[in-house]
Amino acid sequence: MVERLLVTTAAIAALAIAGCGGASDESEPPPKATVELRDDGYHPSRAKIPVGGRITWVNVSDDAGTAQTSGVPEVELDLRKLDAKNLFDTHTLQPGEAETVAFDTPGEYEYFSSFDVGATGIIEVVDER
Repeated sequence: MVERLLVTTAAIAALAIAGCGGASDESEPPPKATVELRDDGYHPSRAKIPVGGRITWVNVSDDAGTAQTSGVPEVELDLRKLDAKNLFDTHTLQPGEAETVAFDTPGEYEYFSSFDVGATGIIEVVDER
């Protein structure tokens, strides 16, 4: 009797655990892409994501780097707090550091590195609705 009760309890617990883990969340994480800052520029130099997607810049070079759009203020400001549209700045990324930026407005974002004159890239944000 006790053995049967233990087996039944274990089976109910297993079903409850499986049910919790198997339920899918309706909100999927936003799509993302990774761009590497290398000694010879951004790789890939062009990325395409849907509205709401994110790009993560990872500095894999031996030197500091950035990814920023033109029109970013010269002073060190957090553009996310300013609600600045179509502007972004990863700020200085030391070797091994990364920063992620979310894109909520469709369009093409041309960006560059304030450290490497030749490094440029484009993020294309498309509305897939």
